[in-house]
Amino acid sequence: AWRRTGSSGQAERHSLTHSLTHSLTHSLTHSLTHSFTQAASAARHGQIVQIPKDPKDRRLGVTAFAVASAGANSATTGCMAITAADSFDMNSASCDTSLRCPKCFIATTLSADVALEIVKCSTGRVGQAFAMTTDYAQEYTFINQDADNVLTITANAAAGDNTPLSTYVLPALSSVMALCYGGGSNKLVFPALYGGGKTVADLGTVTTADINGGTMDNVVIGGSAASAGSFTTVSASSTVTATGTVTTGGNIYFEQGANDVTLAPPGSVSAAQTVTLLDETGTLPVYTTGSGRNVAINHRAGVWESNTNNMAAGNAETVTISNSKITTSSIVLTSAAGCTTGEILITRVVLGSGSMDVSVKNDSGSACVGRYEIHFLVLSAI
Repeated sequence: AWRRTGSSGQAERHSLTHSLTHSLTHSLTHSLTHSFTQAASAARHGQIVQIPKDPKDRRLGVTAFAVASAGANSATTGCMAITAADSFDMNSASCDTSLRCPKCFIATTLSADVALEIVKCSTGRVGQAFAMTTDYAQEYTFINQDADNVLTITANAAAGDNTPLSTYVLPALSSVMALCYGGGSNKLVFPALYGGGKTVADLGTVTTADINGGTMDNVVIGGSAASAGSFTTVSASSTVTATGTVTTGGNIYFEQGANDVTLAPPGSVSAAQTVTLLDETGTLPVYTTGSGRNVAINHRAGVWESNTNNMAAGNAETVTISNSKITTSSIVLTSAAGCTTGEILITRVVLGSGSMDVSVKNDSGSACVGRYEIHFLVLSAI
């Protein structure tokens, strides 16, 4: 420290004070000018920012947006409004109406679920003349203001390339923010828990969902309220219960090893019930309902029941029974039964390729009361 008295010392102190005052004034003026320049630039792009009072109080982010519809973009637009599927090239200086696009998009009124394609975000425009490089990252805001429809956001390297680099499905009346890094290969990075490849311990209740893939384990479907279902293959390791009609357009196979297959009414039914197996015409595939009817029984053993009731004494008829096990060289054992009176005889059996014609006659003086049956056993190789 030093001190000089007299007029010479006073002159030096005055000179030092003037120099310090000029330096501080210049520094403050430069700082304020820089801050106001930033604010003016933001305002021109539809953004309202807070000028920091002190470097320690600096904040990032935008507090308000000027919204304009796609096709009506301007230098003050801060958020682009869409009403249908659209695509925006963020690298283009003429992204919309010969201007760069903002980093905010809002779906206002949608008539259906739509897709929003964000192209080349890693080289998106920071200013009208400046494209982002690997030294930058930009924040994007997406708003789905529609009350009913879904907005699907995709990040793409090129418009319409059908190969999204990242995807986010934004439900109705919701919003999400994403980041795009200049060195991130045009990917939009969404919040971690958006479902894409993540494990969610408890998703809660989802009223509507469109699931197009994946696997569901240990899931009860229709636990409290059942609805329709369509499947290509159903595999059950336990009980299959149906309270209504089960319809099949193909074959039903029972494969249970040495165990028997039983078709029966529920045990709670006290009165006698009938178990009926119908073919496409509504008739029995194992028991015929008409004389001469071509009946398919593709098993080595079977029973055919006549539709003829109370065959008169001396009457005869022939029925054709189709059976894929029968050939012209087969050995087929047949017998007749079923009448309480009368006597049904099998008078002739003609074997064909996949069928046989069986002729019968009531060879007694009394009518055959009831319906008669033909039992058969095919002894040829399967």
